[in-house]
Amino acid sequence: RRIADSDSFREFEETIQYCSLDQLGFPHYEQALERGTTETGLQSGLITGTAKIAGHDTVLAINNFGLVGSSLCDEIGEKFRQAARHALETKTPLIAVAMGGGARMQEGTPSMHRNIPKAQHALNELEDANVAYIAVVCDPTLGGTAISYGLRGDYMIVVKGSANIGFSGKRVVEQFQQRK
Repeated sequence: RRIADSDSFREFEETIQYCSLDQLGFPHYEQALERGTTETGLQSGLITGTAKIAGHDTVLAINNFGLVGSSLCDEIGEKFRQAARHALETKTPLIAVAMGGGARMQEGTPSMHRNIPKAQHALNELEDANVAYIAVVCDPTLGGTAISYGLRGDYMIVVKGSANIGFSGKRVVEQFQQRK
């Protein structure tokens, strides 16, 4: 199925090269990033741009779960902010297809502390300007992805069968409870 009208999507040139970096020298992180880009053919955990839906102009932000679970990180936070800024400047609805495994632990707590407020501030600006934000919530939408932009919207659409939505993922809960 397609979200956008055929041949209408245009990725934002100014953020197309944004990608995640191994800022902390986290073990095996570079390999995970390489595997994700090879498997998906995409360089980013969030694809952003403009498109038409049923002939209407929109700004899209679509998570790429195949790249390290599309977990919230500096790259995704900044790309989301830029997409929201474009929506604000053009008074065009922003639609996010949210799917992510939380906050990216390989970038540490400071990344989460930067990017959750960054996304929330961008959404506040859209709200203040009366520009619509639609969140399409997919499975899974957890942690940083959920609280930054996944579970907030003027309109929310929960994709049929999406049951894994919340703050902590299954693995985190199992580790906390020390049982499966």
